[in-house]
Amino acid sequence: MRIVLVALVLAITCAPAAGDRCEEDVWICQGVYELNLSERVIIDDYTIKLRDIHNNSAMLVIYKNKQFIDRYYMLEGDTETYFDRFRITLSRLENESVTVTPYMYGKERLWAKEGAVNLLVGEKYTTGDYQIRAVGFTDKSVNLSIDNGNVPVVSDVFDVGDSRVYEGVLKVFVRYVQDDHCIIETYHLLAPSLDLNIDVNDRYQPDQVIECGITIWNDGVPVRDVFLDVQVSVKPDTGGEVVFNETFREDFSMWYQVIRSSDICNLTIYPPVLPYASNISIVASVSGYIWNNDSYSTNCTMETRITPYILARKFVTPDELVVPDSATVSITVRNLRNNGTDIELIDTVPDGFVIKNEDGNRSDMSFDHEIGWVFRLEPRSFMNVTYQMAARKVGAFKVPVCMASHEGYAVSSYPGSTITVHGPVITAEKVLLATLDAHTRQVVILIENVGDRAADIEFVDEVPPGVVVIGGDMAGTARIMPGGVYNHSYVIQFEDMGSLPSVVVRFTDDSGTSGAVRSNSVGGMTGGEGVDDVGDVSDVGDVGDVGDVGDVEYGEGVGGVKCVGDDRIAVPGDVQTVTISRGRLAMLLIQIFILFACIFLVPIVAGYLMLRNTE
Repeated sequence: MRIVLVALVLAITCAPAAGDRCEEDVWICQGVYELNLSERVIIDDYTIKLRDIHNNSAMLVIYKNKQFIDRYYMLEGDTETYFDRFRITLSRLENESVTVTPYMYGKERLWAKEGAVNLLVGEKYTTGDYQIRAVGFTDKSVNLSIDNGNVPVVSDVFDVGDSRVYEGVLKVFVRYVQDDHCIIETYHLLAPSLDLNIDVNDRYQPDQVIECGITIWNDGVPVRDVFLDVQVSVKPDTGGEVVFNETFREDFSMWYQVIRSSDICNLTIYPPVLPYASNISIVASVSGYIWNNDSYSTNCTMETRITPYILARKFVTPDELVVPDSATVSITVRNLRNNGTDIELIDTVPDGFVIKNEDGNRSDMSFDHEIGWVFRLEPRSFMNVTYQMAARKVGAFKVPVCMASHEGYAVSSYPGSTITVHGPVITAEKVLLATLDAHTRQVVILIENVGDRAADIEFVDEVPPGVVVIGGDMAGTARIMPGGVYNHSYVIQFEDMGSLPSVVVRFTDDSGTSGAVRSNSVGGMTGGEGVDDVGDVSDVGDVGDVGDVGDVEYGEGVGGVKCVGDDRIAVPGDVQTVTISRGRLAMLLIQIFILFACIFLVPIVAGYLMLRNTE
């Protein structure tokens, strides 16, 4: 999007010191303009309008002081002149547009004076690559020999007031001639020379607009049809390669008919509210045409750091740790103003962390995610605050910014930093599976390590009174690698059963960090009732959200911290483990069948033997 701005013109006319510049009458190019049908361009008192395009011919209508003057039918490449003062060249012709180059005849500043010198016969004067020597004098005239390096250019006779141009770049003017000496002036051809200067303040309030002045200085030939383009970008001054959505880019433009000496364009930049120090980059470029239709362009870039009056910096060390270790947060708030102000500082800990107080014991651990301070900053002063936060989850977490409020404004630290926490994350889930017997169930304990460190686990399960374990073991130990799963099962028999209690799984990683996780409780049935509420073997893969399982508890040796829940999702158990449990159950059923057979067959066999003995 382009926003055309109004420029404040400081000086638009040439006011040189006498004799410093030399003007000549030439056809002066006023720029190059593209016109669509019915469009017009205004050049000084003249207006050019494209009326029609037909049969490879364009009809241009000329106005002067808004009065109709003439119309011209022009082919591509044609030139039309109006009273030797105004000229139009049709440089391009399309179906619905043309490109015209207008000229006006007049005086143009083309030469700049290099110096004046008094020459006697035989004396030589050097200007640039040229040497000028006075050969002799006759009747108010002087014979000058001009060389370009070692190459002779010309030998000419000059009267007083004569001026001549050599090789298009050197102009010699004879101001005074006496019997044996003369005064000559030399001029060099002016070239376009636009210098750009960008001025911007480097202190601001977070919602304050940025005033920027762009000055164009011209120390050469006038430039016409000048287009000023300004590209502005503002982004956080992070010193890194982090990309932020807050990055601001905008275009500004301004058109000048002619720049002779200097102009200034005042820009008002409305950046996004960046409550931290930022880098502003302003690239200004100008392009235009000089008197002979040669194009000219130049550019200037200014990059600076713009800083709020109140500056907040936040550092977290280390940025990589093992759960449940702690990291130190250091915040510095600096007042760059010349007057004091009251500050309210609020910080937030990342997800997966809790605020650790000075003592670091279990009762001194805060589960709040915000911490704050109120203090006063004197002029040109700063305040440092520190606190510790303990890791409770594994992963990479974005570090929130801190906010410092003052007098209705709010600044923050830089966004984008992260902190990485390593360690095992153990989840446990207890599942109750149906069997062929209404009084028999299979208990499956699903244990998963969703962290990035291996851990050794152990557990001892319990069953309530009235429940008998008839297959398998209620205790287990294993080493679970990151992303690994361990399934353990046993078989119970019961008449009446309430719910089975949760199992506590204790774990220890290779660094000695220990903790425990508690699973969910399951069951709640009597006799054959409630079978519909018990899962089938296929239900092993439908574990649910471990966040509802229970508490994760770390040992006293590493800070004694208790953290409620974990929002990880457990992975289904190994199908092979479930198949083995079925085999055990089949063996159990066979044993039960043999037992019942014995109960019924023993009386029959005993009766048969008794009858046989009686006979």
